[in-house]
Amino acid sequence: MFHEYKEALISQLSSISCRVSLTTDIWTNIKSQSYLVVTCHWIDETWKMQKRILSLDVLDSSHSGYTIALYVLNVAKVFGIQNKIMSITLDNANANNFALIYLKDSLKPILYGELLHVRCACHVINLCVKCAFDDALGTVIEKFKVCGKLLRERRYGRDWKQLCISSGVTFKKFPQPIETRWNSLYHLLSTLLRFKDLVTPFYNNIAAEALLLTESDWDILTQCVSLLEIFKEATEKFSGIHYPTAPMFLPLIFNMFFKIIEFRENPHLHFFVSSMEDKFFKYWETIPLVHGLAALLDPSQGQVAFDIFFDYYAKFLGKNVDDQKKSIMHSLQELFDLYANEQSTPSRQPEPEERSTQQGKMGALGFYQNFKRQKFKGKSVTRLNSNEIQLYLSQYFETPENFDVLEWWKVNSQLYPILATIARDILPVQASSVASESAFSMCGRIIGDQRTNLNPDTLGMLTCLQDWFAAEKKNRTAGVIDEFSSSSSDEDEEYSKYILINRDVI
Repeated sequence: MFHEYKEALISQLSSISCRVSLTTDIWTNIKSQSYLVVTCHWIDETWKMQKRILSLDVLDSSHSGYTIALYVLNVAKVFGIQNKIMSITLDNANANNFALIYLKDSLKPILYGELLHVRCACHVINLCVKCAFDDALGTVIEKFKVCGKLLRERRYGRDWKQLCISSGVTFKKFPQPIETRWNSLYHLLSTLLRFKDLVTPFYNNIAAEALLLTESDWDILTQCVSLLEIFKEATEKFSGIHYPTAPMFLPLIFNMFFKIIEFRENPHLHFFVSSMEDKFFKYWETIPLVHGLAALLDPSQGQVAFDIFFDYYAKFLGKNVDDQKKSIMHSLQELFDLYANEQSTPSRQPEPEERSTQQGKMGALGFYQNFKRQKFKGKSVTRLNSNEIQLYLSQYFETPENFDVLEWWKVNSQLYPILATIARDILPVQASSVASESAFSMCGRIIGDQRTNLNPDTLGMLTCLQDWFAAEKKNRTAGVIDEFSSSSSDEDEEYSKYILINRDVI
């Protein structure tokens, strides 16, 4: 069954007319075996986002960039997509940077490879926040981490639970922070904050004197949680794997830098914010080209929101960013010319009109949209008719908060045929590598459910099959609106149980 499904997927991908976007990541299990996974996203002919795990295999040699590049290239050739790859999203490991150098030479990607390498936005946020914690709030945060740890321990956990019950408060077991995921620490801190009145006397009664929580500590925590809430939201939205995340980049960055500005002069968090800002500038002083293009191709943003973003970004950075804007606009024109040459039929110029779009899954964040509306209010729209780009960007589209960008392009693809083709290739680019990371979570569940050790080949096949079955079921129920989720853990429990019970299917 595995080979039948794989051959069907190879046939499907090798015959599609659009480009695809990949994510890849490496996972090392408790036996020190390293696995590399490759996932693929594309938009099908009905304008639905599709996601598949293409491969999960053991890395037999080192984690060098050359090894990773060879592995990804081999997977691409097997599935017939080596000439269809728009982008590859990876974390910030040095080996990945070297891998992309090799892949650029081998794949000959579009626009000289400028769109090929996408840094995982979630990893960048993690670096920004984690370094700030370590540099500026290490002592205070360590107190709260110890507090959460003690209240999770059996010797104190029972008394804590009893205190909650006797106080009429719903018992909550405090989450354990994961070193590589800052948002897990955020969840611990925000949970502790909700239980402040009960936690303080209970913890201070059992903690060492040097670790006692003071009112000043709680004040710092309150402000820290307020600051980081927007970063948590961005992490969660970038982590989506069944809806376009690239168009969200500018709105979410916009919200994050406004929050940084708000807390710049905070006496308790000044050094914390300064440390975050340094990392923020290091990775995002230049907006990634693919995310700038995705914003322009999202009608809920378009030219108006694009200009607003860069106006404020220039103030935030304290430097001129006109070259960035011009570069993105120039690249859009380059793509348009390239795609126009590939299409045999001339584009039909639509009659420009302002239109409301139907509701759907996602749109730019409300805070960002408000700036767009205020900027545009009272201004006339310049009507240009020279080509699709000018016509599309000259219009203002009033969109609902849960706007579905893919549905919009499906409806308007005949009006903007060349731009629609570009949008179909750009919008599935993943802002994060979470799609690949979630495959490793699936591995863990499979191993856990089996309660045994699977050989690497079997584990890889089971993981792929579970993902393919889940996608098959999702496509059969495509009319149902997707829920926001950063993992596909519950997508297809029935199928996954079937796979685990019937191992002979592979």
